[in-house]
Amino acid sequence: MQTNIVALRVRHLALWWTAVCLIVLVGCNTTIQQPSLSAVSTADNIDIRALKQAVVPFRTAEAGGDYSDLAPLKQIVGNARIVSLGEGTHGTREFFQMKHRVLEYLVKEMGFTMFAIEATWAETNRVNDYVMNGTGDPAVLLSNLYFWTWNTQEVLAMIQWMREYNRTTTGRKIGFYGFDMQFSRVTMNDVEAYVQRVDPAMTERVAALYLPYRAYQDAISSNTRNYADAPANERQQCRTNVQAVYDLLRSQENKYVSASSQADYDRALRAARIVVQNEEMRSYSSSITQVNIRDRSMAENATWLLQQGGQGAKIVLWAHNGHVANSTQFGVEWMGYHLRKQFGSDMVIMGFSFGEGKFNAVESNGTVFTGLKPLSTSFAPDNSFEYQFRRLQLPRFFVDLRTFAATPDGQWMQEPRPLRSIGAVFAPSYEKNYFYSTTLPKEYDVMIYFGTTQASVLLPFRYTLVAQTPVSPRGNDIFSTLAPLSNYLFQP
Repeated sequence: MQTNIVALRVRHLALWWTAVCLIVLVGCNTTIQQPSLSAVSTADNIDIRALKQAVVPFRTAEAGGDYSDLAPLKQIVGNARIVSLGEGTHGTREFFQMKHRVLEYLVKEMGFTMFAIEATWAETNRVNDYVMNGTGDPAVLLSNLYFWTWNTQEVLAMIQWMREYNRTTTGRKIGFYGFDMQFSRVTMNDVEAYVQRVDPAMTERVAALYLPYRAYQDAISSNTRNYADAPANERQQCRTNVQAVYDLLRSQENKYVSASSQADYDRALRAARIVVQNEEMRSYSSSITQVNIRDRSMAENATWLLQQGGQGAKIVLWAHNGHVANSTQFGVEWMGYHLRKQFGSDMVIMGFSFGEGKFNAVESNGTVFTGLKPLSTSFAPDNSFEYQFRRLQLPRFFVDLRTFAATPDGQWMQEPRPLRSIGAVFAPSYEKNYFYSTTLPKEYDVMIYFGTTQASVLLPFRYTLVAQTPVSPRGNDIFSTLAPLSNYLFQP
């Protein structure tokens, strides 16, 4: 069990950082080994000359301008309907900029029509209203996603580009959506508002069914009762009720479609389903169970979005490396695993990695959180993927892992090696533990690498959908909900 907890901590999905620190080995003052400039490493005898021939250097991470350096992506992506974009930290400027740039390329050159991010369902629909119709203030709407990780200048710039593209295009517009299901307050509000519109007589019934679960709706508040600690009969009542709302909407499809539209009904039914997913996840105290439910639900929601896009729809997914990976490590079936089972080669998974540099994260000294700030690391074990990538001495590149790993010179990539994974929290004294062992081509199809990085540019929070309350350290996603931990963290 301890092994599983440490592994999840390495991926930064475990919920209890303090418990992990008790079992982390002390004495991490390992000397940082610099990359060898020779072709063959004495550490594990890997010849990197073939790798250097296989990688594709690219000009910049910044969107706009000439995209000719990304042209090899057209063959790599091919006819895939899903491109998943990961990130090796939740606070790296170059990762976010490059994901924006790849999105632009896929939209302009390959006909992608949808974008979805690891963020709250109902709240991202407000952002979609802006990118489609220009409704609202994009900076405020971005704040309403609650997570400091996305509340950055880089993500805002991408949203503003999407709006400008939609305003001027003569083709299909690009939509902005979320596939996460961690919060339920605004989603329940939306379900009730829809029923009020199409079936006023049922409004009080739906509100009464949701009422018991409303006591737990503010998952981002540090004052909210922990739902998993509620009495079993209380949780059972909540579960029965939220399922009853979903069943009610399903039973009234013909009536409700006639009173609105098929698209409006479908969105309302999915919102009711999101509440069911949220209740199921939060009813468990086990972090592994919660993560399994969450990633399964995110895959379900991403699939639903693609189906709603209609014929020819193609979608870009944005999440942490850990979620997009085709992996079942640590007792978790990750989102990418579920999607790979369903879509196979119709999905291309792109991971993001870096050699050294800065990133935003909540700092921990191993026992307490000491604030959201730019942090840095350069440590890379000499048997790690980052170490080998760094030996190429290239500022940035991407590589098709499927092709290279299948060659005789790429067989070393089929061996389990350490890969860095940093989420929303980083403890500099334990940087050695921010690596986990993986077989890279099994988890990702493409790796995008930066030699050096900078921290993302944080924006101030401007909530309007919920009260400005600190996020509890007991959130369901260490990637996102462990911070902000106090009001001072709302500042950039």
